[in-house]
Amino acid sequence: MPFDSDSIDLVISNQLMEHLHPDDAYDQLREVYRVLRDGGSYVCITPSRVNGPHDCSARFADIPCPVRDGDYRANGLHLQEYTTRELMVLFNAAGFRRFQSWIGIRGRYVGVHPSVMNGIESTVRLIPPALRKRSRLLSAILGNRVCATK
Repeated sequence: MPFDSDSIDLVISNQLMEHLHPDDAYDQLREVYRVLRDGGSYVCITPSRVNGPHDCSARFADIPCPVRDGDYRANGLHLQEYTTRELMVLFNAAGFRRFQSWIGIRGRYVGVHPSVMNGIESTVRLIPPALRKRSRLLSAILGNRVCATK
């Protein structure tokens, strides 16, 4: 990023992380961390792998959508969809230490600790993948909306 270190208060990415190659996600988060001032925040919004995929691989029968570890895996335009737990591991590795997640829809959100989201995701994963895939109800509950603070 063409910004000085410790110069930005807020960075927002909406529907970005899933388009980065998984090998580049850590580097992107380290760069966000570098430009944030102490106390600065990174708001990351990205679809949840638990009820995905959320790219074209969910819509077309001629693009097979594999199931791995109990979840469908995107194999179209999304290079990696994440669970809350996977995002927390990446954010921690990049240096972030404080986190907040949100559940909600249409501008009405409730803040929850990421551990609550981990529990919800674990419970939802008891539902067969075909029933979770792109569920509107689950989209309101799931979906990664995370604020990581430096």
